[in-house]
Amino acid sequence: MRKLTTQIWFDGLMIAGLMVAAAGEAYGHDKEPRWNGFMTSSVEASDKDVGYRGTITKTPNWSRNTRAGLNVSTAVADNLDVVIQAVAVAESAEQLRSTLMLLNYRPMESLSLRLGRQQLPLWLMSDYLYVGHAMPWTSAPDEVYGANPLDSLDGANVAYSHNLGSMLFLTEFYGGSSLRTTGAGTLRTAVDARDLMGVTLAISSPLFTARAGYAKADVGIESEAFKVNMRSSYLNYGLRMDYRGIVLLGEYAKYMEKRDADEEQNAAMAYQAAAARVQQTGAFEDKIAFQKAAAAYSASQSSLAVAYGWYAMGGYRFGAWMPHLTHAVWKPAKDSFSLSPQSSNTLGVRYDLNTNTALKVNCKQVTKQEDEFGFFTATEASATKTFTKASIYSASLDVVF
Repeated sequence: MRKLTTQIWFDGLMIAGLMVAAAGEAYGHDKEPRWNGFMTSSVEASDKDVGYRGTITKTPNWSRNTRAGLNVSTAVADNLDVVIQAVAVAESAEQLRSTLMLLNYRPMESLSLRLGRQQLPLWLMSDYLYVGHAMPWTSAPDEVYGANPLDSLDGANVAYSHNLGSMLFLTEFYGGSSLRTTGAGTLRTAVDARDLMGVTLAISSPLFTARAGYAKADVGIESEAFKVNMRSSYLNYGLRMDYRGIVLLGEYAKYMEKRDADEEQNAAMAYQAAAARVQQTGAFEDKIAFQKAAAAYSASQSSLAVAYGWYAMGGYRFGAWMPHLTHAVWKPAKDSFSLSPQSSNTLGVRYDLNTNTALKVNCKQVTKQEDEFGFFTATEASATKTFTKASIYSASLDVVF
C-alpha cells in the first residue's frame, strides 16, 4: 500500500506543481518560472544472446537508456524556491517519474534547507544522473551505478557552503526515505529504503571536484521471486579533474549489507517456489525470476555481505572531440551479492555538435568468471558459462535545452 500511495501522492503533486508554476504569471507573480530540459536518444546491442542488464542482446535496444526530462523552478519569495523535475523513461516500470519536487529555503547565502523529493547526494554524478549530456559515456559505469539500488531521497537536506578563494567547500546532512521500482511484470523489483541518513563532503574549484559520502538505511527489496530485508550502508569517494583538455574521472563505492536472521529461511522458500514454477511453465520470465531467487538465496546465507565497485576514466578534449578510456570493476568480497564479479574496459568518443548537443559512441568489453553471471541474465543458467567476455556497443544523442 505504501508503494502505491506514495507514487500517487508524488505524481499528483508533481503535475499540480507544474500547473502552478506555468500559471504563475497569470496570477501576477513577479518571478517568472525557469524552464530547462534534457533528452537522451540511445541504442544498445551486444554480441551475445544472453541479456546484459536484462535486455541488451544482439537485437538493438532503443528504449533502455532513452529518456527525457523537464525541470521547472520558481521563486515564491526572495529566499524560497520551488523546484520540480519530471523524467520519462522509455523502458521502465515508472515511465514518468518525479525525480525532483522540493522546497529550497535559504535563510542565509551559505545555508540551505531542502524539503521534499531530491537526488540522493551520495555519488559524484548525483546532481545530473539522468542528464546524459553531462557525462562522457552513453551511460554511467555499471560497476558503480548499476549496482546502486537508490537514487532519490524523500526527506530533508541541510547544506552549508563556504567559499575560500576559488574553492567551494560543501557539507550536506540528510535524512528520509527512498522508493524505487524497476522492471515490469515478473521482473518488477521494488526497493524501499527507510530510516535513510547520510552525510556528504565536497570540495570544488575550476580545476577539480572531490566528493565523499556515507549513507545507511533499512532496505527492503521485493519482487515476485524473492523478498530481502537488510541494514545497508554505502560509502563513496569521487574525483573529477579537467585541466587543459585532460579529463579524469574516478569513483570508489563500498556496499555493506547486514541481513535479518530469518532471511535465509524466507529466501529458501522463495527459491523452492521459483524452481517449481519454472518446472511447471518453462517460461522465459519465470526462468529469470528463478535466477534472481537463486541469487537471493545465495546472498541470504551470509549475515554480512561486503562488495566494492570502482572506475577510472581518462580522456582528452580537443575541439569538439573527446576520446576516452574507462576501466571499471565490480567485486563482492564474498559470494553473497546477486550481482557476481565482473570488470569492463570501455573505449568511447564524444563529439559536441554544439553547446547543447552531443553525439557519443561507446564500445565496452565485459569480462566475467566462467561460472558466474556478472551483470548478465539468461534463459538458462548454463548459457552464461559458454563465455567469459562479451562486447556491448552503444550510441546516444544527448540534448539539453
